[in-house]
Amino acid sequence: MEKTGKRWGILALGVIGALLAFFLIRRDHRKPYQADGPTVRALLAFANQGPQGAVVRLSELTPFAWDSAYFFAEGTEREHITTSLGVDLFAGKTGRIDDRGPILVFKRGDTVVESVLIVPPLFVSSPGRSALPASALVKAHSQGRPSVLLLE
Repeated sequence: MEKTGKRWGILALGVIGALLAFFLIRRDHRKPYQADGPTVRALLAFANQGPQGAVVRLSELTPFAWDSAYFFAEGTEREHITTSLGVDLFAGKTGRIDDRGPILVFKRGDTVVESVLIVPPLFVSSPGRSALPASALVKAHSQGRPSVLLLE
C-alpha cells in the first residue's frame, strides 16, 4: 500500500512538472503585443467609416483609460523599448522586435494597459515618439488606411 502511495505521488509530481514546463514554454512564445484586439478593430472601423481626412483622438477609439502612448518602429531594440517604458515587455529577451510593423504601447501610470502591433492597412506616421491622449490623433486617409499621428 505504501508503494502505491509513493507511485501516485511521483506520478502527480511528474504531471505537475510537465504542466508547468508547458505553460512556461507557451508563455515564452507569446508576443507581448497583439495584432487583433479592441484597439486595432476600433482603428479599422474608423478607417472604414470615416471620410477621407476625418480626424479623431486616439483616446476616443480605445476602450480603456491611458495617459501616455508610445510608438516604436519595426526593428526597434527591445532594450530601448524597455528603457523608454520603464517596463520590460519582453521578459528579459534582447534583440529587435519583429519587422511586421511598429508597435503602439499604452500606459496608465507605471502599468502597460495594452500594446498592439500596427499592421497594414494601419500605419504610424511618427514612430519612435510618445504622446498624451490629447495629442495623439487618428486620421483617415484614402482607401481606408488610417494613420496614428502625434502632435506636439
